[in-house]
Amino acid sequence: LTCTIEHFEKTGQINTADDVESIEKNIQGIEKKQLPYALCMTNMMLQVAGKALQASILASSRQGLFLIPSVVILPLLLGIVGIEMAQMVADIISFAIAIPFAKSFLKEIAVD
Repeated sequence: LTCTIEHFEKTGQINTADDVESIEKNIQGIEKKQLPYALCMTNMMLQVAGKALQASILASSRQGLFLIPSVVILPLLLGIVGIEMAQMVADIISFAIAIPFAKSFLKEIAVD
């Protein structure tokens, strides 16, 4: 965030404090993509290994089980920020479910 604001200041795109505030609000909406990749890789690993139930739970958790309630509940509590945070919250909860699935599978194949 600081680097972005400094860049805009150097290029003359920031003239007032309102410009800085506007940029800060817009940058908050940028999504980090590491968790969805980890979820995808864990899901594919479980599917290939024939762990259909675990893979199905993990696949439906991100977009269904957790995103829909997040989109409904978070805006009521946090307004527009709640909408921005809904996908991230669903990703974090889904990732928390993926960890034990992946851990148990990796232990299982280590024994074999």
